[in-house]
Amino acid sequence: MLVGLLLALAHGLCPAPALAQDFQAFEEAHQAYVDGSYALAVRLFEALVGGEVPALSNEVLVLESRKYLGAAYLFVDRRAEAETQFRRLLEQDPTYEMDPVAFSRDVVQVFVRVRDQVRQRLTQVEDRLRQEEAERRRLEAARLLRERERAERLQELAQTEVETVHRSRLVATIPFGVGQFQNGDTLAGWLFAVSEGVLAIASVTTAILWRSLDPRYTATLEADFLPAEEQLRLSNQVVTAALAAVMLGGIIHAHLRFVPESRETRRRDLPEDLEPGVEVTAGPLGLSVRF
Repeated sequence: MLVGLLLALAHGLCPAPALAQDFQAFEEAHQAYVDGSYALAVRLFEALVGGEVPALSNEVLVLESRKYLGAAYLFVDRRAEAETQFRRLLEQDPTYEMDPVAFSRDVVQVFVRVRDQVRQRLTQVEDRLRQEEAERRRLEAARLLRERERAERLQELAQTEVETVHRSRLVATIPFGVGQFQNGDTLAGWLFAVSEGVLAIASVTTAILWRSLDPRYTATLEADFLPAEEQLRLSNQVVTAALAAVMLGGIIHAHLRFVPESRETRRRDLPEDLEPGVEVTAGPLGLSVRF
């Protein structure tokens, strides 16, 4: 039954002449094991799989030979070699199971102990590989994020234009908030512009009204001409003086806050061929980069 099963499994996996030769050698060693000639079985199976590289070319025959060689080692008190063969078998096929009916309890126990050790070691290796892969992905993600931040900074620099603005003392002497606007003090500029504008309008208005009461420009001289003329004249003088004071204060303020030059940042559009085209997204398989 074993011979038929092995022949069915091995059929088609290697050329017929090689398969027949390998199977004949395996059958001879297996028969020695069945007959209880364990020393002979050890020598025959060692010739097949005892070295670092098995002499057999068929994978199924290699696995079966290691199993029987390991069992035969136990019967000749060579436990270390038996564990080595079981280990090699399980490293080749970690899912392999020993038939508890076909082999003695001692053989199965040794096999199970070696199987547990191999699986534990494989689990540790898999855990280490997973940790290394996770660390690799973390480092790759960090690298991609650094590259993205660098690209964003370069884009920001490319879109930013810094211009040096030179200011003039002459402009700072112009009233109506011009000096304040030049200094970048918008609030003070509007305050002086509005107040000086209102006072200028009031000064011009009172001057016109005052001049309109001058006897040279009126046909009749009314009884209340002198009081009205005096009131308008005084009003014009007060408003004009206030205008002059505010203008002088604005000029002084502009010169006190005067800064010879400053840097202004302006935004500019990137050319189409320099528009950013890298997108980093996170998914179930990790980070992905799209250009």
